[in-house]
Amino acid sequence: MIRKKENIAKKRREMSCRFSQNHKKELEAQKENEKDL
Repeated sequence: MIRKKENIAKKRREMSCRFSQNHKKELEAQKENEKDL
């Protein structure tokens, strides 16, 4: 049981890391688009 909870927490952390990386890329893309306008 404990190990399963640890795995879930680990997956959540990986998901949030991936999400924040994607968010940074999106913000950079928005800045690039604003330059073009």
